Amino acid sequence: MRELSRHGALELNRLLQGLNRYNSLKITTPKLSGVNVWSNSVADLYCYRGESTSLLRIPLLLVPSHINRSYILDLPEQLSFVDKLSSLGITTYVIDWKQHGVVQNFNYSKYMQEGIGPILTYIEDREQEKPIIGGYCMGGLFATAASVIFPALIRGLVTIATPWNFHGSGFLLPVFRPDLLKYTLDALKHFANIPGNLLKLIFYAAHFDDINRKYIEFSTNTNNGKFGIIEHWVHDNVDLSAALFLESIDQLFVQNQTANKTWSMCDRIIDPSQITQPSLCAIARNDKIVPVSVSLLLPTLLKRSTIIEKQSGHLGMITSQRHCIAQNIAEWIRATFR
Repeated sequence: MRELSRHGALELNRLLQGLNRYNSLKITTPKLSGVNVWSNSVADLYCYRGESTSLLRIPLLLVPSHINRSYILDLPEQLSFVDKLSSLGITTYVIDWKQHGVVQNFNYSKYMQEGIGPILTYIEDREQEKPIIGGYCMGGLFATAASVIFPALIRGLVTIATPWNFHGSGFLLPVFRPDLLKYTLDALKHFANIPGNLLKLIFYAAHFDDINRKYIEFSTNTNNGKFGIIEHWVHDNVDLSAALFLESIDQLFVQNQTANKTWSMCDRIIDPSQITQPSLCAIARNDKIVPVSVSLLLPTLLKRSTIIEKQSGHLGMITSQRHCIAQNIAEWIRATFR
């Protein structure tokens, strides 16, 4: 018992050292480095023109997760996912959502109708080519839905660490247990927006052991830069409109409508089996945020899907040199759209 107590004290001390070390870092919030080519009241659109001599003619539109900011796709210090894509010849567009937390009725359909729909039209007009649409995490939900709602505007689909079976084992439990979330709906339905700090607390409660462990390891880690900038992004939560948050809780976490093929948006049932375009689904085998039990269902429902599996965590496929899927995407585009 005394040895366990001593070990616990040492771990707590390392945790505090890791936290203090992180808090002492001087981190500047990154900005997207692409060219801002389009804007409305819902989103800005940034373009990263392909740099390779073997320029791929089909552009790629990336939809980020709504919970955190879009610069995770364009980090500094050679961590930029979109820079890797453009260096491979892929002209890439990134959506940067504007803050609509105070707009209580801004739900999935509103973002689709006033954001993604007009952006797809703009890209086709600008490039004279329909884009492939891709999404990271929650952005993959939007990308998949857009492929059902706007099939005439989309050449293909790419999903990265995208949840689809929200009742899969190990997914944000016990915080997001369906029986408990029903009470959350009643508590939050009168809010106009959901503060980003509340979302941060929810994720900490769901993954407190893993989060504590990474700070313990950081207490002796020499790589300040990468850990600091990614952790800064993790803490840089955005406020969500209550409508979007409550739809996610009720329709996805409680009812699991995506898996049950009853999820609707813009008066359409979002059934992946209706998508006729080719798709590429990237799955992280060591993902603790979106486990394989949650992400693997989507590619099995798509008719023309190619699956990429990486031995990485939730961020590894876009931030890790070893597990980055930029090359996989370029090879898939070349092989699929000749």
